[in-house]
Amino acid sequence: MQVSPIYDEPLISGELWAELVEDHEMNIITAKLHREGDFEKYSFLTGYTFNSTSKGDFNILVSPLATAKECLLRLNILKKMSDLKFRRFNVELEGENILKASCPKVNHQVNDKLYFLVKALAEFEDILQMKIGVPSRESDISKLIEEINGKEISPEQLKQLMGNHRKSKNTIIRMNLYENGNPIRLLTFQDPGWVKYDSFNLAINPSKVKVWKDVVRNQDRLQFKVYTDKIHTEFFEQFQEFNKQFFITRLFREFNKQSQGQIKTQIDVEFKSPIEGSWDLVQEIIIKVERIPEDLIDLDKLLIEKQYVEAIPLMEKYKERFEVDLAYAYALNGEYKKSISLCNEILKEDFGSVAHMTKGLAYVGLNEFDLAFEAYQLGVHSCIHKWFPVAKENLEMFIQEKNIVTNEKYNSILAILSKDRKPLGRKKLCYCKSGHKFKNCHGRLAILN
Repeated sequence: MQVSPIYDEPLISGELWAELVEDHEMNIITAKLHREGDFEKYSFLTGYTFNSTSKGDFNILVSPLATAKECLLRLNILKKMSDLKFRRFNVELEGENILKASCPKVNHQVNDKLYFLVKALAEFEDILQMKIGVPSRESDISKLIEEINGKEISPEQLKQLMGNHRKSKNTIIRMNLYENGNPIRLLTFQDPGWVKYDSFNLAINPSKVKVWKDVVRNQDRLQFKVYTDKIHTEFFEQFQEFNKQFFITRLFREFNKQSQGQIKTQIDVEFKSPIEGSWDLVQEIIIKVERIPEDLIDLDKLLIEKQYVEAIPLMEKYKERFEVDLAYAYALNGEYKKSISLCNEILKEDFGSVAHMTKGLAYVGLNEFDLAFEAYQLGVHSCIHKWFPVAKENLEMFIQEKNIVTNEKYNSILAILSKDRKPLGRKKLCYCKSGHKFKNCHGRLAILN
């Protein structure tokens, strides 16, 4: 498609949300583009690739949640552009005209069988006054073409067809690149099937296992954050030319890589609850890639250098993300009661956290060695995160730096920290030899008080 940019360099590339407005009287088509949106708000995505300032490729992608009438609109526009029926094509970005083309032509041949199917489904939408849409899988479309095209079927027969149709599971992935809080690039991918949550190999808090199983079984909404030492643009662009079919596999391979240096990019991932369409069950995954703020980079540098006390002000600013390190920093800074209080908050949400060890350290700072022993003992039986041999090393360094006078209980603490062990199963007998199950004894949240 030949285009005439209003500016020296095109302001857009890639995919953007779009509203398609057709002026039948003037034979003008306008694509009103938006950097932010979703498949429920907008039915179209437009794809652009610019070869020069005067030539580029343009495509209209349709949402899997679009109505049959919206799918028909897309096909009609593509047909007209192929036949040079439009006098002008305009592109607006956030209300500003940025591109125009005279007599635009696209090299896209609309399949006649598909066209007549979509047209028939659009007519049924008017008759039944309900959203019907179009299947997203080619195999489903081919089957529907055989059942509908060239045949006179009643609305009741169509309803029966829809009722008998086994809905396909599909995943739509949207990856957004952000700069200074604003979206600047968008990639979309479609994968058959759904991502299996239990394939993530996550370390689940024992007290949350039942909740996690419910989330996995129902494919519920799920959110998490990932940090990487790659630059945000570099991380985003590696997926540009990648095979869309294996996008999720590649993405999680990137997530599982250990950062080798200072973190530079934050990736927010949201698996939305699946939406039931007429023909498909669609789950949308939204991925937000952005450079982390400068103060977070400073904080990461302080933590790498183990300057925990100096990092306290920044960790308090980002408490939700760094509360475990913050509790440890409070203990190092002599704010022992503050540390213990924060540890209890953490453990109420994550009983398998290493905050048990920090709580023991804070009690040592208060010279409460009996309470410290209890905290450490509960920790070695509860922690699902790696604590050996760091917990013992931190304690010995702490004792030396604070010049704390020790007693026999201190030696008992060193003994239990000198051997790595797996966390105790919730249904196993408690380590205190009470005869009760761990979950009903020292594994209870009430024990934190």
